[in-house]
Order: sequence, then structure tokens, then C-alpha cells
Amino acid sequence: MSIAPYDVRQGSFTGAGINAVTRSGSNKVSASVYGFYRDQNYVGTHIGNVDNTIANFNLKNFGFRVGGPIIKDKLFFFINAERELRTDPPTGNYSAATQANPANGQSVSQASASDLNTLSSFLMSKYNYNPGPYQGYSLASNSDKFTAKIDWNISQNHRFNIKYNYLKSYRDVPPSGSGSISNRSQTVFGLPFYGSYYRINNNINSFIAELNSTFGPSLPTT
Repeated sequence: MSIAPYDVRQGSFTGAGINAVTRSGSNKVSASVYGFYRDQNYVGTHIGNVDNTIANFNLKNFGFRVGGPIIKDKLFFFINAERELRTDPPTGNYSAATQANPANGQSVSQASASDLNTLSSFLMSKYNYNPGPYQGYSLASNSDKFTAKIDWNISQNHRFNIKYNYLKSYRDVPPSGSGSISNRSQTVFGLPFYGSYYRINNNINSFIAELNSTFGPSLPTT
């Protein structure tokens, strides 16, 4: 990883540049599967004598990889696939204020449950629009990733590889804070309806091919 390289050959990035090398197949078939799971039950809730409440969330990540020879010493394949499924509460995870549960500035917003219910009923009756819940909902973040690679040792001086990358993902994000309203996410002062959130999609299909050749001790090419 490069944070602030002075090499003029490295550029066109902000923050950091990461050089990732994709694994390749070999003369031996090799494979593995993996999986990770995490939720609020795996997070510590005690800080000294203080108990901290963790909102419900869920993270599932699993995948596999396999690689091996197509032609021994000559042609190899490698495949990797992964899926990540995640749900999180909105930032703050506030609930609406009621007579039984008044605003406390920590977990209960000043937004009134009765006012929000009235507004929701008005939108549905007047405009036939259901804004969704204003509390107790989760935001999703999912992604499917797939990589396939072929390596070909053409000769001692020539090597070729081609790689295919696939990504299909989406993420629920809070409404924009631009304009006259400085913050439209959940705060101590207000609760947006779930319908005000929107979903960002990020889908990629790409092919990368590379030929490495050496025509002499002083003439390598890529």
C-alpha cells in the first residue's frame, strides 16, 4: 500500500494506492471454503461499571476458491466467489417519544410518535403513499463478487493471463443532508421515515488481459 508515493509512475488516486495480486492456479488442484458471522451478541456491552446497549445487526460473509491445472506446466485456472449480506440499524437508532417513554436525548428522539403516525396516515390517505416505518427498521448492504482467471505459459519468454471480475452490490443510505436541512438522518430532533432512504447500486463487469514477453536481456514488455 502506498500512502504518498513520490514515484511519478504512481498516481491517479487519493488517500492510498493498494496493489492487489490475484492468486493463480498451479499444477496441484487446491480449494477452500470459508464463512464468517457476526451480530450484536459478539460485541462487548460492558465498559467498567457501565452497561452499553448494542443495537441489533447482522453480518454474513462466505465464499470459496478453487484453482488447478488445465494442462500441466502450461495452462492454469483459478476461480473465487464471495457473498456478503449485512443489515444495520440507522445511525443513532432512536425511537419516537411517547407518554410512556419520553425523550431522553440518548435513545429516544424528541420526535413524537403520535405526530409521526398522524403524518403517515395523512400521506397514505391523501396521496396513497406509504412512507414506511419511522423506527425499528434495518438498512441492508449486500454484495456478490466473482473472479475467474486463466494463466497460459506460452513459452519461456511469453506468458499470458486473462481475468474476469464481477460485482453486483447495493447499499441503503440515508437521505441527503444538502439544502436547507442540515441533517435528515435520525437525530435527537427528528426521525425520517424508511421511505426517505434510498439505495445505491454498484455493478461491475470487467475483463483484464496481460501479455508479458521478453525478446532479449534488454527488451522486456508488458
